[in-house]
Amino acid sequence: MMEYYDEVFLNNCIIAEGRRKRPMIDAKSLECPFCLPHEGVVIWENKYPVASKLTMPYGQHDVVIDTPLHNESPKDFSLARWEEILFKIQRRWLELGQDEKIQFIQVFKNFGRCGGASISHSHWQILALSEVPHFVQHQYKQYNVKETCYLCEVCEGDTDYKMLETEHFIVCSPKAPRFAYETLLIPKAHYQHYGELPEHI
Repeated sequence: MMEYYDEVFLNNCIIAEGRRKRPMIDAKSLECPFCLPHEGVVIWENKYPVASKLTMPYGQHDVVIDTPLHNESPKDFSLARWEEILFKIQRRWLELGQDEKIQFIQVFKNFGRCGGASISHSHWQILALSEVPHFVQHQYKQYNVKETCYLCEVCEGDTDYKMLETEHFIVCSPKAPRFAYETLLIPKAHYQHYGELPEHI
């Protein structure tokens, strides 16, 4: 039983000492590095990276600032802004993937202090690593044997968990969420990674 637990639930943990120096900036702050003059969406190297090309683990850590306005919320973004965000992240994903050492890329967005965001200004992060996390390796191993994948099974499975379905995507809740409000946005066609998604969808 213990061996099964280790294999399934073993997770990687990166301890990045430099991230302790991150500024804590709330919604009322008048000094925010993400409010520097810029238009639209910009991607910068993270000043407090989890990984870099000069450290272990090897990688690249970027921050994506999706608005020049300190208190603008993603729920108020126009469709054109969302397209710009997603396409710029995809282009950066493809750039990072050209490095042969990079094996795993994760895009994520923190929201609020409880969600791990030290700066309240809306932003995303892109983390590219030379190692694939253990829980992802386990999923690959499990579904390679079955010649299918977890997300394809979700798309074809129980409709009770589906919240929205369009021509190209399904929005659903996992059967066993890892945290409150966990939601999956899954393309109906099978792609290996975000960089493969065609623009027309």
